[in-house]
Amino acid sequence: LICMFGDQSPQTEDLSLLCMRAVQCGFEIQNTPDLSQYDSNEGFKLTLHIGIGAGDIYALFVGGVANSWEFLVVGDPFLQLKTAVENSSTRELVVSKEVWQLVDTRCEGLPKNGDFLINSVYDGVPRKPLELATIPAPAIAIEALDCYIFQGVRHRLASRQTGLLLAELRVVTILFISLDTITYTSGQPFHCETVHEVLRLMQTIVFNYEGMVRQFLVDDKGTVLIAAFGVPPDAHENDPVRGLEAATAIHEKLEEMGFSNSVGVTTGDVFCGSVGSSKRQEYAMVGDIVNLAARLMGVASKKSVGVLCHDLTRSLCQDLARDKKTAERIAFETLDPVMVKGKTQPISISRPYRLADERGRRATVTDWESRRRTKCLAGSSEALFWDGEIFGRVKELTAVQQQVDSLIRGAGGFGFGRVFIFEGIAGIGKSSMISYVKSLVFSGPYFRHGILLLEGVGDSMLGNRQEFYACRKMITSMLGTEDITKSMMTTGASKSEIAANVVKLITNEFNNDKVLKYLPLLGPLLGLEISENESTSSLSSQQRTVQTHNLICFFFRQRARTRKVVVTIDNYQWLDSASMDLVYELARDVDPIFLLVATRTFPYPPKQFSALSSLPNAVVFSLKPLSAKECAQVVCKKMNVNRLPPYVESLIQKAEGNPLFAWKLVSNLKDSGVLVVENGKCVVSTSANLIDEIPSFMRDFINSRIDRLPASAQMVLKVASVVGTEFQHRTLKTVYPIEAEKSQIKQHLRDLVIGQFISFRGQGHYAFVDAVLQQVAYSRMLYGQRQNLHYELAEYYEHIFAHSLPLVYDKIADHWLRYLENQQEINLRLIQKAISFTLKASERELARIEGGEEERRLAASSSEWHKRD
Repeated sequence: LICMFGDQSPQTEDLSLLCMRAVQCGFEIQNTPDLSQYDSNEGFKLTLHIGIGAGDIYALFVGGVANSWEFLVVGDPFLQLKTAVENSSTRELVVSKEVWQLVDTRCEGLPKNGDFLINSVYDGVPRKPLELATIPAPAIAIEALDCYIFQGVRHRLASRQTGLLLAELRVVTILFISLDTITYTSGQPFHCETVHEVLRLMQTIVFNYEGMVRQFLVDDKGTVLIAAFGVPPDAHENDPVRGLEAATAIHEKLEEMGFSNSVGVTTGDVFCGSVGSSKRQEYAMVGDIVNLAARLMGVASKKSVGVLCHDLTRSLCQDLARDKKTAERIAFETLDPVMVKGKTQPISISRPYRLADERGRRATVTDWESRRRTKCLAGSSEALFWDGEIFGRVKELTAVQQQVDSLIRGAGGFGFGRVFIFEGIAGIGKSSMISYVKSLVFSGPYFRHGILLLEGVGDSMLGNRQEFYACRKMITSMLGTEDITKSMMTTGASKSEIAANVVKLITNEFNNDKVLKYLPLLGPLLGLEISENESTSSLSSQQRTVQTHNLICFFFRQRARTRKVVVTIDNYQWLDSASMDLVYELARDVDPIFLLVATRTFPYPPKQFSALSSLPNAVVFSLKPLSAKECAQVVCKKMNVNRLPPYVESLIQKAEGNPLFAWKLVSNLKDSGVLVVENGKCVVSTSANLIDEIPSFMRDFINSRIDRLPASAQMVLKVASVVGTEFQHRTLKTVYPIEAEKSQIKQHLRDLVIGQFISFRGQGHYAFVDAVLQQVAYSRMLYGQRQNLHYELAEYYEHIFAHSLPLVYDKIADHWLRYLENQQEINLRLIQKAISFTLKASERELARIEGGEEERRLAASSSEWHKRD
């Protein structure tokens, strides 16, 4: 926490008086028991270290990328803080020598490593309360200040989520970036433009990877930028990868600019929300990993290694590389463990660095081929689902095969244009349908027909930032430029020679004025530098996009006249807008063509997808969860066993019909040694360390889905998770904490049903689609938020069911027990209530098992109550 005393008004006090106010304030903070030795209730106490500096400052407004600005205060006082804070021990107040010269006649102190330890104040100055400024035009002020407030906070404020309702517990990747060579010492040249340029560079890279800039400041650690990945509204399953790519990119760019820098990266659980008083609050991220990221930044500076991360971030990135259909983007060099302040055990660290890949970052042909093969083989959903057999998709497989048959047998040897769209959540088997098509095209009776298969894949990291990115492979395959490019690279040909040969190849085949006129526009898509001509050099950005679109469509139409074309688009949800426009036009106007699209279900579909799915030649297949038996078959196929142990079969039910989740759950057990495969049999080797928590990959995926919802819908989902896996609209509305939003709850519930978060059971009755989703939504809320809701729910059920309490004994008992968890004060009345309702719920369950007459009567009463509700 950085506090400043002083302003630019004519009434500003003498600097020595300002220093005395700071010293007295520091002493009062240190002498407040609740602050100086704060009990965390987690087995340790928090301590305070206070340092004070004084002098002239600069106040800067810097940044501005995407209208995101930072208020930066720099100058000599901040440089003095570095040693002052380091020299202060627990419950000590240390000032710089500059401050000591201003307060030595009013205080007692001793020298300490170049600074001064203040022991007491014998001539203090009177208190002067802070006067808050009045804002004459609040609406205008709020609009002006928006550019300093994080986007996720603005969304929640617009949904009336303030204070405690703004807070969440999240898994976040944190970056601490120190600019070691930017200083602000008086008497030396200072260039505001340099700071502005450096921040804009860092903002651009962070925003490109869809992270947030939490803060840009100067403190005792120097000039530091704090960034985060995994905060709403842009949370992703691969945020650790995004964070490390951004960290390494920033480090490399700053080094190129001549600025020495060091970066620390960590991942873990963090409190995200507002901190402060009613007079001043800010959005903060608080947690052990935030402090650790700052420590690793310091270690990286001392070791001169650029970027450091801890072992959890590394392992998460490696897991993502194995599980996703993308080559590994980051490699790691393991370094010796280090001791850092605040830790009792050494911390395992690694130096991450970016790999060159097929996007042109210094890749050799051999490396490119190796990683392309890895891309197809490493734990992708293709390898998981398509191994000669797909389970539970009979209707979809039959339709695909019939359409390929139609393409072969159509009039004149061709079929008619058709679009198949496979939508569903991650891991449900969409990509397996794409893989099945590949198997048909490249094997069996269809191979001899010479079908042209063109593949496009959306990229969660780059796809939405580069126009036509997902279509690059399709275009190179269609034009036949990929082979010639790789062939010439092996012979050592220059880039210009390769470009010239590719241009010659295309113009010879497509001798068309339009092609010759706009061919340079394809350069970025082909990975080549094709010189601009008079027609292209004068085009605006929008005109270039339009003409590139038209040129690609021309090529597709020409190919469809002479070849049987099958186009597959995987991960459609990550396509850029230009690629979505292109896919729509191909589906609408290019005939004959068989287009298959695999996409995650959109809570709020983009206009291009709505148009695509509404075409008369389009068929949408919404892939539903598999049965437990079918999930077990998928796992058995992958493990090459005939059956699974009973424990594993029961565990698979936690996957709720998602075959990828089922396999990951089992593979985690296998990797940890709990499961062993011997002689074609799968056995449980030990009962220790069995899975009893939600695996991180499931939690991260579900969190990324929730974060795509509007803030109000997220709040409805979280409150519903406290009510239970099943809930009534009436109950949810009664306890919903934002009164002004209650009228919108029913619409949000409809949207959540469409987005496959919950299902509608009729008569105002809803249920989460699976228990894991409910648990993840529940875990995002702070303990205090959940506690208040559990109290209100217990009171509500007692009141509304006053004449039929047996119907809700279990609900009342559960909410009272959850409310009482970790309570600091003992409330005997509520404890007695919780015990009483728990016993009564147990007795009712016994009656249900025995099938007594009383239970049947209560069941009938329950049915009537649901009808009334």
